[in-house]
Amino acid sequence: MNENMKVRVRFQKTGSAAFMSHLDLMRTLGRALSRAEIPAAKTNGFNPHAYISIPCALSLGYEGWFEMADIGLDADYPVEAIPQKLNAVLPEGIRVTEAYRVTANPRDIAMAEYNLKFTADRDYGEICDILRQKPLVVMKKSKRSEEEKDISGLIAEVEPTENGIRALLCSSTSESLNPRLLVAALEKYAPDLKLGMVTMARGRFYTSDGKEFK
Repeated sequence: MNENMKVRVRFQKTGSAAFMSHLDLMRTLGRALSRAEIPAAKTNGFNPHAYISIPCALSLGYEGWFEMADIGLDADYPVEAIPQKLNAVLPEGIRVTEAYRVTANPRDIAMAEYNLKFTADRDYGEICDILRQKPLVVMKKSKRSEEEKDISGLIAEVEPTENGIRALLCSSTSESLNPRLLVAALEKYAPDLKLGMVTMARGRFYTSDGKEFK
């Protein structure tokens, strides 16, 4: 790959786009770069495609308000022009809000912000108190196995909002906490608490010292 510069774009993935898979998102961004005539660097191999790296894949069905994609360019290009160029060709639900040269390494990401909204009207302060208790043991499933895990140490912060809760969860290269496990914990420790439908959206990313990652 002949990469001249690397640009990070921040974008929103909302509405029906929340159900776009990670692979489809990569393809969509690649096509948008081509249609916008942005000189993306190409990967090596039999089937070269635009060099795009998404540091933290978003789970299917989640909205993302501050998602990131790193794009290699094979020529100098005015970074400030990228959001408008891409937004003109991207589908509904995907909107680029910012573009800038890459300086921070994604390995520095330690936490991610999530907002959980509940259709049932509940005491969200009570919900936060349940999630603050230690230990908080839930069944964590993977493709190969399942095991009980204490997730309390992976919850950095949880606070009530107008229609749900905001949680700051571990999201590093070594370990990350899916917010669905918060719902699993509530179902286990407060089985009589009817939450209704729960929708989830990811917000900003943070480093271990609490600074926003960009």
